[in-house]
Amino acid sequence: MNPIQEINTNIPSEFNIRIIDRLFNVTGWGFATENATRKDLNNSDFGLSLLTYSDQFQANQDNILNNFGEVVFDIIRNHTTYGFKKIRRLYWNWYHPGSITNYHQDSNNQNDYSILYNLHTNDGGTEFNINNEKLFCTSNESNAFVFSSVLNHRGIAPKNNLHRFSLNIITHV
Repeated sequence: MNPIQEINTNIPSEFNIRIIDRLFNVTGWGFATENATRKDLNNSDFGLSLLTYSDQFQANQDNILNNFGEVVFDIIRNHTTYGFKKIRRLYWNWYHPGSITNYHQDSNNQNDYSILYNLHTNDGGTEFNINNEKLFCTSNESNAFVFSSVLNHRGIAPKNNLHRFSLNIITHV
């Protein structure tokens, strides 16, 4: 069985564009850390991140972004048999061509799953490291990838496009 399930949510482009406009204008973005720090001005960043909901940490609550995250979650839940119970985290990613990321796990809890939703088509994506084999999943608008949160992966920044936005949802079964 493929450890990564791809789902086309069929969310209309116009809706995604409204969310991207919101992301361009919302405050609270910070540099992503991916369990490491980069303090050298000669190194690239890991991209930007925005936490708008968490059941464990303080978040930059944004009702518009959180409602959209709930819609994506509901669509994905209706297209899988995992039995997702609740959203644990809504985490937005913003990459630019200079962003270079590290492999990481979203959670070390075997009962947590990640949903990675792509807001627009671009030449970036998500790379998974499965048994030392790399699998690249392209960023296609309205598509989502569902996988165990313990799976090593990393966001890949676009090279030709100036931006890549995605939503990462952690859910619990």
